[in-house]
Amino acid sequence: VYLVTIILLLTLAPFQPAWPNWKEVNLSFYAGDLASNVLLLLPLGFALRFSLDRSLGGWRTVAFCTALSAGIETAQLFIRFRVTSPQDVVSNAFGAWMGVIVCDWIVRQLDRAPTNIH
Repeated sequence: VYLVTIILLLTLAPFQPAWPNWKEVNLSFYAGDLASNVLLLLPLGFALRFSLDRSLGGWRTVAFCTALSAGIETAQLFIRFRVTSPQDVVSNAFGAWMGVIVCDWIVRQLDRAPTNIH
């Protein structure tokens, strides 16, 4: 809940409601935006994967994060001075997926670690 709140604050501030301006849907690609969007949801993907039942599969975590990102981008249509971008949804989903992969890798490493500590 904490991470989701932080993400919402970062992506929806400043909240100044306005009617959508469809010209502000950005279809351009910027490497800096890609990196920041991947890094934005990577911790959430990691935390959800770690805290939920891992036998269910990581796709549920990625699906939740993708839906959250799509909701944020839709909300940004109605916020003055914010720009909506479909690329943000894709890069956020990729970041969540990377968080799932990192979590699974760390859990595998911990499972392999020797437990005989004296």
